[in-house]
Amino acid sequence: MSEPIPDAGGGFAASILATQKPEDPAVKVNPDGSVDIFNINASVPRLVEGDDFYRNLADDIPSVDALAQLVIEGVDSDKQNRQQWMDNYRKGFELLGLEIEEIVGTKANKRNVSSVTHPLLLESVVRAQGMARAELLPANGPVKVTINGQSDMMLDALAKDLEDDLNLYLTNGAPEYYPDTDRGLFSVFLSGNWFRKVYYCPVRQRPVCESIEVEDLIVPNSTVSLDTASRITHQSQMSQGMMKRMQLFGDWRQVELGDPMPYQDIENVRQAKKNVLGLGGGTLTQNTNSYVIYETHLDLDPREYGWIEEGAPEGLMLPYVVTVEASSQKVLSIRRNWRPGDDRFMRRQMFVHYGMIPAFDFLCLGYVHLLGNSTRALTAAWRLLCDAGMFANFPGGLKIGGFRTGTNEIAPSPGEWFDIDANGIDDIRKLIMPLPYKDPSPVFIQFLAQIAQDSRQMAGTVMMETGEGRTNIPVGTIMAMIEQQTQISAVVHKRLHTAQAREFQLLKEVIQENPESIVKVIPNPRRRWLGQLAFNQVDLVPASDPNVPSQTHRVLLATSLIQMAQTNPDIYNKYAVHLRAWQTVGVRDAAEFLVPPQPQGPNPMMQAPLMAAQAQMVKAQADMQKVQNEQVDSQRKAMAEGMHAEIERQKAMIELELQRQQAAAKQQEHLMDLEMKRLEMLREQMQMAAAHRAQQEPKGEGHE
Repeated sequence: MSEPIPDAGGGFAASILATQKPEDPAVKVNPDGSVDIFNINASVPRLVEGDDFYRNLADDIPSVDALAQLVIEGVDSDKQNRQQWMDNYRKGFELLGLEIEEIVGTKANKRNVSSVTHPLLLESVVRAQGMARAELLPANGPVKVTINGQSDMMLDALAKDLEDDLNLYLTNGAPEYYPDTDRGLFSVFLSGNWFRKVYYCPVRQRPVCESIEVEDLIVPNSTVSLDTASRITHQSQMSQGMMKRMQLFGDWRQVELGDPMPYQDIENVRQAKKNVLGLGGGTLTQNTNSYVIYETHLDLDPREYGWIEEGAPEGLMLPYVVTVEASSQKVLSIRRNWRPGDDRFMRRQMFVHYGMIPAFDFLCLGYVHLLGNSTRALTAAWRLLCDAGMFANFPGGLKIGGFRTGTNEIAPSPGEWFDIDANGIDDIRKLIMPLPYKDPSPVFIQFLAQIAQDSRQMAGTVMMETGEGRTNIPVGTIMAMIEQQTQISAVVHKRLHTAQAREFQLLKEVIQENPESIVKVIPNPRRRWLGQLAFNQVDLVPASDPNVPSQTHRVLLATSLIQMAQTNPDIYNKYAVHLRAWQTVGVRDAAEFLVPPQPQGPNPMMQAPLMAAQAQMVKAQADMQKVQNEQVDSQRKAMAEGMHAEIERQKAMIELELQRQQAAAKQQEHLMDLEMKRLEMLREQMQMAAAHRAQQEPKGEGHE
């Protein structure tokens, strides 16, 4: 008997008719256009989960091109629904004020008006990016590992090793992670949306977290979250050389694609970015060397498109990833998107949505929506003020027709005088009249300041007063002021924290399937991650605190904690309070400077174990005291021996000194004796000389 089935959009019937042989009795086309299929199990291929679970199924399915139309129509519909949002996003690039403009416009439009842009939007985005970057990307790594359920010493050690290795992987093993995330934070605050794709890269042979701009991830506007989206399309561009490589190495089907065609909706947004950076040349770029690729994640009933998944319940929509080239509308690959052995066939998720302000549809609001009109108003006011100041200092005016000068212009330099033809007019002021320009109104300037203040409050920018008279405000008052002015940024930080936690969970799932990949790219890993069991009892969460959006909040909380501990010292652990405060301000080795707390008294409920432990502790302390006493005795003995040796040395030195002094005294006595003898001999010689002179003298007068 025959079983008529409806034509699924013309695709299935057309593919069957194209492959039908004249002698094939399984297919019959009726006059009304319906198709009868006989013995469908014999004519439709059955696919069984094999060793290569994630292989490309497109080569095994005869009606594979019928999926291309489904993908193209779905993507076009999703793009059309978000077109207005994309137009506003594209206009926002002009409000950033990144183009270097002339203060005074040219005469091309015959109007000398200013073209400056107020930096409100750019200031808000850069401030928010800096705060988020400091919290989500700490220097030691963004991952913290938590344990599910009860823990023990082995599990704690495993979690600590996993945390260290993952942080080392994201900071060194994946060098693109930090700059890519930092760049993505700029996008999330500008447009309100930023996407991350977490998957195993066969080229780099490791897990990667790849950024996707908001214009390149396409989902239906009715989607609540990516986990419940009926269709997720990652739009990308690929060069002809890379396309050929993907086909030659078997990643994609080898089908004729023809020449690539540029897509206007892609180029509009990208051209706006190029124009802002001065790279676009002001014209739409037609990149004819790149293909537009749609990688669509969707649920399909494979029986409607010509194949059967063995073991899957009939009529169940199964998750697949279908890759299509947009211009030729050719299917390049079809791959399963559930885990091997999953009897529930749940879709594998690889995308994460970072959103700023959720509002009406799937796409969130960013500063370009919150501050776009305010930035335009401030820009217009800035230009009016610049124009007013310019015309007040360089006024224009009117002159009587026929009035002539030597150069037909009146623009004298300082100290220069012009000759003019007055045509018989006696008063030169009757020839020329300046236009009645006015200085900027104080009311207008006040209105401009009010707009700027309200806009910054909307952006969540904290403008704290500093200086004299602000140093004695209680910490609680300052915290209340900051909380009041940073409500938006605090809520956004919690959303980013939640998205980052989801990203780390997806990263954990990818690492579970390829645990050895992270060991290959990081130096000195703590463990050789070779099995999946190590990841089953742990969760990866961001290292930041979701309730603390900035370091300013953290420091003030620590200060408040110290003040409360000082107010009620009996109910606080001072050691823990000060340790937390030092860790908050970035001092990691604060425990080296703090005196550890004394152990608390025993619990009566655990008296026996504690007594045994105390007995062991007492015995250990006694043994330690004995060892210490022996060490003290040895030290004392060594000290006594040293003192005795020192005394003997001093005694010997004294004896030597006495001997030296006695020898010196004897020598001095001997020298004195010699000196006395010398003097005695000298006296005797003098006496003998005197006697001799007496004998030689002549006698007195009698001799004469």
